[in-house]
Amino acid sequence: FSISKARRTARVTVTSPDSARPGEPYRMRYKTDRPARIVVLAVDEGILRVAGYKTPDPLALFFEKRALEVRTGQILDLVLPEYARLMAHSAPGGDADRLLAAHLNPFKRKRDVPAAFWSGVLDAGPDEREVSFTLPDSFNGTLRVMAVAVASDAIGTFEKRATVRGDFVISPNAPTFVAPGDEFDVTVSVANTAAGSGKGATVALALATGPELELLGPGKPGEISLPIPELAEGHASFRLRALRRLGSATLTFTATSGSHKARLAVDLSVRPPAPYLTTFAAGRLEAGQSAEARLERNLYPEFRVQRAGASPLPLALAHGLTGYLEKFPHGCTEQLVSQGVPALVLGKQPDFGFDRAASQKAVQKVIDMLATRQNGEGAFGLWAAGPFVAPVPSVWAVEFLLEAADRGYDVPPAMRRGALGWLQQLAGSPGSTLADERLRAQATYLLTRSGLVTSSFAAGIRQRLEAEHAAAWKQDAAAAWLAGTYALLHEDKLARALVDELRLGAGVPGQAGWGDYHDALTRDSQLLYVIARHFPERARRVGTAELAALAQPIFQGAYNTLSSASVILALEAYGRVASAPAAGGGGLRVEQLLAGGATRGLDLPPGSLLPWVDVPADARGLRFQAGGGFPAFFVASQAGFDLDPPPKAIAERLEVLREYTDGAGKPLTRVRLGDEVQVHLRVRSLGAPVSNLALVDLLPGGFEVVVQPQGDRAAEPDDAPAARPGGEDGEGDGEGGEGGEGGGDAAREPTPYALPIALPGASFQPDYGDVREDRVVLYGAADKDVREFVYAIKAVTRGRFAVAPLLGESMYDRSATARGLGGAIEVVER
Repeated sequence: FSISKARRTARVTVTSPDSARPGEPYRMRYKTDRPARIVVLAVDEGILRVAGYKTPDPLALFFEKRALEVRTGQILDLVLPEYARLMAHSAPGGDADRLLAAHLNPFKRKRDVPAAFWSGVLDAGPDEREVSFTLPDSFNGTLRVMAVAVASDAIGTFEKRATVRGDFVISPNAPTFVAPGDEFDVTVSVANTAAGSGKGATVALALATGPELELLGPGKPGEISLPIPELAEGHASFRLRALRRLGSATLTFTATSGSHKARLAVDLSVRPPAPYLTTFAAGRLEAGQSAEARLERNLYPEFRVQRAGASPLPLALAHGLTGYLEKFPHGCTEQLVSQGVPALVLGKQPDFGFDRAASQKAVQKVIDMLATRQNGEGAFGLWAAGPFVAPVPSVWAVEFLLEAADRGYDVPPAMRRGALGWLQQLAGSPGSTLADERLRAQATYLLTRSGLVTSSFAAGIRQRLEAEHAAAWKQDAAAAWLAGTYALLHEDKLARALVDELRLGAGVPGQAGWGDYHDALTRDSQLLYVIARHFPERARRVGTAELAALAQPIFQGAYNTLSSASVILALEAYGRVASAPAAGGGGLRVEQLLAGGATRGLDLPPGSLLPWVDVPADARGLRFQAGGGFPAFFVASQAGFDLDPPPKAIAERLEVLREYTDGAGKPLTRVRLGDEVQVHLRVRSLGAPVSNLALVDLLPGGFEVVVQPQGDRAAEPDDAPAARPGGEDGEGDGEGGEGGEGGGDAAREPTPYALPIALPGASFQPDYGDVREDRVVLYGAADKDVREFVYAIKAVTRGRFAVAPLLGESMYDRSATARGLGGAIEVVER
């Protein structure tokens, strides 16, 4: 096809009805005066007007008169690829900076389908052909039908409009989400547009619901008779209750009057008033021993997962850790990288439910996320790309990229070069704490793995460790990273001297708990990883006592995303070099504990080193037994939504409180339809500051979040402290923290994150936040002073709605957790 020869207009004809009804097929017959290729479109006129769209005129476009023009270009981004990334990060922010899959409601409601049809490229000619699509139930309005055809010597277009109108226009007002037990009103407006129905028309309005909802009234179940004259409007109200069945619930309205009829279906989400939670119990059995694990949670059947596993290999613990990582609801850079580790290192283990395609998809998702969060220096932001660098998550991200490249995944060269360039800056910048030097040692190890000679970096780090941390560093992970570096540099004597002193479970004198993205479990997993990868003969001497010491924090529930992923990485490396018992772990037995004291055997998959099996819903617990001549590790995992609200509040190192008030600060449990309610979220630590805090506030059904005008958004209070304690943006446990790592990053204090829902005067300044249809999630830190965040919600549906407990937790220090009490709130007519 040559545009220069296409000076003629092809005649395009589309024959379709001038009027149509919602919910019925709309058929279009098309033809052209010569053989051509054609695209047929039918789109809601309202959408096109909002978009300012005009039916294309190809001839006018290609043959319009043009003034003399000069076009300029640049090839800098081809010579220096990082330039393009830097410019992209200078652009205005958008949805790309939002959390990835953070606290999503899995019980999504179906939304209205837009009236839009695109045929794709079709063959056309003098003979008529037909295409059709079904008009949505919810659409009443004007439909624009368009077509563009191209032949070898001509171009043609077509345009017409059709009116889509049902006998009745049904307009329901239903909440977007509810919780089991909620009772609420759905109001409906019905406009009678049926020609000839007359002034005395009576319309029967019926409502049918899905199994998630129960209709309470009024009148005949599901049907109300309304006197609605022609071209007038009537109103009705139905009372419903949400049942204990989760999902997208459909409300189907049918209006009938004689031969006239209209139908409309809308959906709402029935979701539990509690977040998704994964818990697991793990332990170690000596040969001949048995142990029991209780399955204490009563879960909704939707998304419920109960599984058990037992194996002589400690890698069996990865089953529980993988489940924990998979459903972790938050999404900073470290957490998303950690979530990708199981697919990366266990992708070839069918026992873990991965295949190559699934692993490729999961790993690529992490790489794509990192590409959006890498800044011009090559480091990674905690929530998005920017000038502020999160040092520990950045180093962790680089380790993931190097592991991915080693395992055959495609890592963009520009991303790798930028990351290694930043690592060199970090490795060459002396720090002020042991955590700083540990991170420099890890960066040096990764640089060495990538092929750089790092002898000078290693020597400088060791010199500072000897001078300033002589009593502690040789049992710190810093020594393990230096040992790995020396092994790669073939300085075997130095490497051996360091690794021979390191012991799993030994810890660091004076260090306890979680701080600086580091604890005992992280330390031991990093140590085991280096030993297994570079000192296989030392790895084979790792005894059961050392492995038990490594796993002890897991048994006690002291794990988080970073340590969990580090353990999986380490155990996979250890499993490749350690000798293993025979497949199937002969002698391992698992029994279900049932109601009334009965038991039932549970068969583990034969021939597997990592057996893993589903547990029936009626099991109240599990009994594990190591009957062979060797010890074993076991895991019992539960994941899902709890059926019953928590009976009491929890305040472990942290306290949270939520209060609904009017504008004058008076507490509310009953509000009028259309009123705005202020939500006060208060948090404080019960002792030492708590960093990396997440506050999860699920909204009650029948309410929606109020977005504040630009001029009313919350600002930093005048008396705000110069530096807030903790925070996942770079600070650790309130005593120096992560911000000092990486040679001066502490000076790059990020600006407070401004949420568009925040009301003025907040003393809790979130480092990041996420506002969704049914919840608000805030990230920040807490100290001993009560900090408050205030936003507004609006009552949009009458009814009585469950109020979910407010949840607060440190995302890394699992000993800091808080949960308020639930309740109820009622919305009444004005």
